[in-house]
Amino acid sequence: MATPRDLSISVEVDGEHNGGADFVFRLAGDPIPLLPTTSPPLPLRYLQSPPARPLVISNIHDSVLLAHGDGFMVVRTGLLVEETRSAKTRCVQDCCVADLSFPGVSLLSLSADESLVAACAGSEARFFSLIALLTDKDVQPSSSFRVQKAGAIQELKWLTHASRDYVVLSNDGLLSVGRDGNDPVAKMENVDAVDCCKNGSYIAVSRRKSLVILSSDFEEECCITLFSQMWSNEINSEAVKIKVDFIGWVRDDSIVVGCTQLNKDGKGEGYLVQVIRSGKDTFFEVGRSSSSGCELCFTFISYGVSFLDVSFTIFFIFEHACIFRVSDCLSKRSLYSDFVAII
Repeated sequence: MATPRDLSISVEVDGEHNGGADFVFRLAGDPIPLLPTTSPPLPLRYLQSPPARPLVISNIHDSVLLAHGDGFMVVRTGLLVEETRSAKTRCVQDCCVADLSFPGVSLLSLSADESLVAACAGSEARFFSLIALLTDKDVQPSSSFRVQKAGAIQELKWLTHASRDYVVLSNDGLLSVGRDGNDPVAKMENVDAVDCCKNGSYIAVSRRKSLVILSSDFEEECCITLFSQMWSNEINSEAVKIKVDFIGWVRDDSIVVGCTQLNKDGKGEGYLVQVIRSGKDTFFEVGRSSSSGCELCFTFISYGVSFLDVSFTIFFIFEHACIFRVSDCLSKRSLYSDFVAII
């Protein structure tokens, strides 16, 4: 096996905060509440700690899964779009195919082949067959597990299309790998965030101020030092800490890293987003390449962002479903794309 390489970012560019004119989002119908308007208000904890990922869309099965305070619902995409255009004032729960009880669901994750759904709440994850959710009235999970120790599940990502393997990260930094039907096995500690490439064959983790690229067998391919030179003075200060809370492997050659700047009281004072590009090689190849390292990094810094503002935005979206179409202003092919997203 080739020795993993330590890489550095050769150029860092201050990213511009400019809005784009490439796309226009337009509502395809009126917002529709998830639950009846007569339902009791959601607990305060959902405002303080909103779900990390309360929605997934299955294109293969033409369905949408939405988390709510007491569990999650499955609804046909076409029917949901029709309901948003109907004159009747209803809710998603009225037209859903299934409504499962699982209080405290924080994230939903759909397998690469869209056959399995993982629903996570606290330290527990439950797996369901999506076909069963769409056809059976009384659906039970095909399997479940709890993370080790007393941690809660922070992230669950599916690996390759050819398997039902997944990685799961708990909020105490323990990264494990598992397969549907079996409990996950611990692989790595002190992990802040994790994501997989599009085909699930490689894994990116943030660990000890570095971005580490791993194979699906957890063999290290390369390691890239993180954090912006623009924050170098703050990073060296004992009163300020930088915590990575997001990794998004958006393209084979581009990874987005989100970091929160915490003061001595543990409160967020700013947010930094880095878009790291690997240059001519993809991140699969850069660890074996003779190139010197990553070619470019765009850095975006936002000061004064409070967790309350972010939480309220997600909480508002969490209570309603909105249907959007996207107009491609630069395309001459068609005015509208197909149905794009439900939030």
